[in-house]
Amino acid sequence: MKVSDKKRFAAAFQSLCEIFGKESTKIMLKGYFRALERLSIDQVEAAISQAIKTCTFLPKPVELINLVPGGKAPQLEHKAGAEADRILSHMKLKGSSVWPDLSKDPITKHLMTSRWIYNLWARNMIEADEHWWRKQFVEAYQARQETDMSPQIEAAPRVLKLCSGIGGN
Repeated sequence: MKVSDKKRFAAAFQSLCEIFGKESTKIMLKGYFRALERLSIDQVEAAISQAIKTCTFLPKPVELINLVPGGKAPQLEHKAGAEADRILSHMKLKGSSVWPDLSKDPITKHLMTSRWIYNLWARNMIEADEHWWRKQFVEAYQARQETDMSPQIEAAPRVLKLCSGIGGN
């Protein structure tokens, strides 16, 4: 949000507080604005609207962020954790010489071919580090999802198909 959005935000926040029977104070308004400032005013208003429909109590700023598409929603964390578990299971079953199927998820493919090169990573992974690696993977997955951009170079479909196989297993 921008400084110019403060009045619009204050009106939306005031309606949220009134619906949940809470008094809006200057400190609350300032705190919520600061916590939500990375979002656009439209996203904040959509989250407030969703909160009015789905929440039982006045939501904390993090709960409003989770209601915004592109916020760190629990679904993304769950998906990232499932991908990390899939890679760990594959490593335990097949070892480091057999690459997992990375075609199912482009973010996992990116992470396991650039940040962690699968065969090198699997060869050096010890059981005691799995918990910490999983946590790092989930954070990297979420960061990649939030910043993922489509390719900036235009090319013929045949060239794109050829390039898509580069860097895989």
